[in-house]
Amino acid sequence: MQLQVITREAIRILHHLHKHQDEKHTKQSITEAVGIPSSRFARIILKLRSKGLISSSGTRQSNSYMLGRPMSEISFYDVVLAIEGENYNTHCAKHEHCKIHDFLQVMRSSMIETMQSKSIVDLV
Repeated sequence: MQLQVITREAIRILHHLHKHQDEKHTKQSITEAVGIPSSRFARIILKLRSKGLISSSGTRQSNSYMLGRPMSEISFYDVVLAIEGENYNTHCAKHEHCKIHDFLQVMRSSMIETMQSKSIVDLV
């Protein structure tokens, strides 16, 4: 399984927010600390916020970001689902049902179970 770049960046953002919980986190402070382009920041934040993984307060110009729930309650799968969606990396080139689809479904179920068993805290 190969993760998209923005999924890895999302994990780094969450780790940074967790590691520095007592600090105020703005777009600029996060992008500088984590080393991601500000052009991708909004897309990542929007996806994480839509799944309740982060929250924000303040005005549009001076938003402050924080974890939406404790890091120990955010699984690796939560992040993959938020960023890549439900159909990540589990399709073949054929459009009709085939044996590859069946195999990928079994593999996907196993991967989901494994990803749900690990919180981000366990991995960083």
